[in-house]
Amino acid sequence: MIELGKIGLGAIDERFRHVLCDVIENILDPNTDAKTARKITIDMKISPDPENREKCDFEVVVKSKLAPAKAHQSMLFVGIDENGEMDSQEVGLPEQGRLFADAEAEKANSKIHDLKKTVGGTE
Repeated sequence: MIELGKIGLGAIDERFRHVLCDVIENILDPNTDAKTARKITIDMKISPDPENREKCDFEVVVKSKLAPAKAHQSMLFVGIDENGEMDSQEVGLPEQGRLFADAEAEKANSKIHDLKKTVGGTE
C-alpha cells in the first residue's frame, strides 16, 4: 500500500506542514477569535482511466479553513457639509489618557452637519 507521506515524493507531507503553519499562525493572531475551530482538509481524487482501469489519475489538495479577522467597530458621523456635499468623519480612538466626553461634543467640533436639520432646511 501507498503511505500518505510518500505520495508525490513527499509533496502531500510538505503541503500539510505548510497549511498547518498557516493554521498555527491564525490561532496565534490576536485579531482572530480564539474560540473558532480551524480545519485542515486533505482531499484526494482518484480517477480511473476508462480504457485501462489499472491506471488512475491521482490528485491531492491540502487546504485549510481559518478563523476570519475580528470585525473592527467604530463610530461614523455622516451629513452634508457647508458646500452641500455628503461628508463623513470617523470618531477617533481614545488617545492614551484622554477619552471623548461624549459623541455630541465630538460632533460639535467637526465640520459635519446634522443631516436631518440640513435636509429639513432648519439649519
